[in-house]
Amino acid sequence: MRPSRLAASACVCLVVAAACDQIIGLSGPATSPGDSGASDGHVACPVSTADSSAGGASVLEHHLHGTRDGAYVDACLTKAASANIVLDPAFDGKVMGSIYGQPLYVDGWKKGRDAVFVATDHNHVTALDATSGAVLWDKPLGEPVPLASLPCGGPYKSYGIMGTPVIDLTTRTLYTESFQLVGSMKKHFIYALSIETGDVQRGWPVDVAAMVPGFNATIQNARGGLTIVQGVVYAPYAGLNGDCGLDAGAFQPQLQYNGWVVGVKTSDPTSVGAYSTAAPKGGIWASVSSDGTHVYAVTGNTSTASWGGGEAVLRLSSMARFSGDASDYFTPSNWLYLDGKDADLGASPAVLFDVPGATPSHLAVAMGKFGVVHLLDRDNLGGIGTGDGASGEGLFSLAVGGGMKGIAATYTSAKGRYVVVRVDMPMTTNVCTSGTTGDLLALRVTPTSPPTLVPAWCAMSQGIGAPIATTTDGESEAIVWIVSASGTNLLLAFDGDTGAPI
Repeated sequence: MRPSRLAASACVCLVVAAACDQIIGLSGPATSPGDSGASDGHVACPVSTADSSAGGASVLEHHLHGTRDGAYVDACLTKAASANIVLDPAFDGKVMGSIYGQPLYVDGWKKGRDAVFVATDHNHVTALDATSGAVLWDKPLGEPVPLASLPCGGPYKSYGIMGTPVIDLTTRTLYTESFQLVGSMKKHFIYALSIETGDVQRGWPVDVAAMVPGFNATIQNARGGLTIVQGVVYAPYAGLNGDCGLDAGAFQPQLQYNGWVVGVKTSDPTSVGAYSTAAPKGGIWASVSSDGTHVYAVTGNTSTASWGGGEAVLRLSSMARFSGDASDYFTPSNWLYLDGKDADLGASPAVLFDVPGATPSHLAVAMGKFGVVHLLDRDNLGGIGTGDGASGEGLFSLAVGGGMKGIAATYTSAKGRYVVVRVDMPMTTNVCTSGTTGDLLALRVTPTSPPTLVPAWCAMSQGIGAPIATTTDGESEAIVWIVSASGTNLLLAFDGDTGAPI
């Protein structure tokens, strides 16, 4: 992939890399403004602006922003141009281990060179040349934890770095969470690495169990993406894969994991704060989200007869403090039923966005394995819902006919604000419009008082990927992208307004 083409296709390159041991390069139709000759006949276009903050097209955390919107802006990715994206056979991006988090990308890592950063279950963090895939540096952090040494947790063969790191460009530091076997001990560490060299920064890593009372490193796992808010890096925790700790339906106290959010000051790694669910389990399986001030975490099922933080969207203040006020959490009224059915709301992270003209206008969506999309006022989450679990919850709720485990994306086109979700099974025509069906659903958010969700279109991915979206300027040429993971394994693109295949 030529450097001039990378900016136009970086976001697509990054979305196809999860749960594999090789990064896949894609070649797009664009050239940069510096390619004045455009000898290959392509029209020059501006460098992409996936992130309007410092770093240009850089992708610094899971789903691009702390809001987890997955909404990229790239002037080169028109609908016509996107139809011509192909695999780049010259890109060779092999890494050590399997990738479960999202690779990150730094535009202009060094003069004339962009870089992709990958973390693996073998506890390797690797920087790759974004043009060729060549290794720039590789940092092994410690021995991963083999499945054989754990009480449960398959089908993963080993646990190392499972979540998506986060990069702070102002200090040129990458933060990641690593599960390690240290002698006979199992430990969770939060690391700070230089993106220049991979060196561990002074004062790091942070041994989480040593700093957080009650944290049992052996049976916790960090699967969700990290984020940085006002100088604090946050990492979410759940249990080992498969709800480790259940035996014939009986909870084993010695394997009691909880949902945790741990916050570490980036300027002082000895300053650590944490939140834990009051009830056992309640794992935070997905990424934490942020509006720039607060951290939002979504919890899973608990083991309790009274509500103890499970099946909820939680809003945390600095250093992972939870007030307990109804304005700072939402849980559906059927939370106890969800607990009993393992129908985690926390199977997906909260996605945050604004809709000007709506009352309220600061919104969030939460969804999970029960198959309901909840639209929430993120400034006043409202406490325990008052509907029936499928409708009447939060500002608005919509049952879509299938569970949702991946992250949603949200984007704006000339026709309004959309939220697009992937559903575990094809939806029926009573959800999809115009007699269509599919496992990918776009919902339009109405700018009303209160706002609602209206099905806009359905499409078929036949896989278990997660969508992202691109526009050329923030609302033009809207495209929804998804990989048909474990299905056709094709990268698919759909018109963001109609769902028509591109």
